[in-house]
Amino acid sequence: MKVAFEGDGFYVSNLSGSNPDAWAKGKVDGDKVVFDGMKYMGVDPVLGYHTYFAPSGKQKVTWEDYDYTFDSIYFNKDIIFAYDRTANTLKSETNFLINAGKNVVYKVNEYEKPMFAPWKEEAGTPKDPSIFEFMPYESEYGYGCMQIHVNKESTDGKLLNPGKLFYNLYFDGDLFTFYPDEYFALKDEITDMPIDFTDNNDIVKNGTNRKIYYFAQGLSSVGVQEIYKDGDKTYKSNLVSYKVDEKGNLTGINNAKDNQQILEDIYGFLQKINVNAAYAANEREGAEIAARHGGVDDYDWMYYNSDYYYKEEDMRNSVLCGHFPGIVGIHHIFHILYDLSSITSA
Repeated sequence: MKVAFEGDGFYVSNLSGSNPDAWAKGKVDGDKVVFDGMKYMGVDPVLGYHTYFAPSGKQKVTWEDYDYTFDSIYFNKDIIFAYDRTANTLKSETNFLINAGKNVVYKVNEYEKPMFAPWKEEAGTPKDPSIFEFMPYESEYGYGCMQIHVNKESTDGKLLNPGKLFYNLYFDGDLFTFYPDEYFALKDEITDMPIDFTDNNDIVKNGTNRKIYYFAQGLSSVGVQEIYKDGDKTYKSNLVSYKVDEKGNLTGINNAKDNQQILEDIYGFLQKINVNAAYAANEREGAEIAARHGGVDDYDWMYYNSDYYYKEEDMRNSVLCGHFPGIVGIHHIFHILYDLSSITSA
């Protein structure tokens, strides 16, 4: 992260790998730095969203019928950092998001109990990454999916510069290339993927986890490796490889496919409800706007509220290769359904 002071203004940037030059402004108030409400950070040039610095919180929500508890994220009115002028550090006990839009929680990045402190850059060998969830290519969907855990620390425990960190994927022992005709947010083909890159669609960042959709079929092994580039010197972690058996299971991890069948019927049922609710809400909202302006012929206009589209896509991604290992993805589906219940009852 980068910070700057001007008068009583406190500025912070590099909060998103896809929009590192966007700044959010807080205010220095004695021994505190306060970000009061949302701060507009402009349009993310990769994701195409209007983004906001958004103070946030979490609360436990229990789905009593299934004895299941999960975290529900909500917007907060502010976030307050304790400011130590001597140590030149800031620390908060609450959270903030970089959020797409300002009305619905749709996080690009999330920071829990963040702390800012001076940092001295040192090169080093990254700790080994890992693959913790894997779904083989499914012809019904036209893709496979995996989740990898990445590290931003060196093997000697020092924080590495994320701007110099990359990861490689290996399929059947060969270095994988990301092509722009498959990953549409890319302009050129690449093998070294920046560690903080996300398009929030085919490559999704969630803390230290990366969810990656792929389109290769019939794999017998997959692998992941991290790289740190410091000028003309390159440091590499171990290449961590896994064998893929005939059922699509990886050696040493639980396969997401085991949970897939459980979720199939739930997904089909809830997707229909979700899509119908989003479509109806979009149509109603558009008609109300048209009526305020004297009405128009239905064939001459189309109203589109992307918030409803994001909800449907968010559920699709959560189910088909969940943000979390295993069955935990179910909570996200019903949280979205709960959000849409207010739309259908309007």
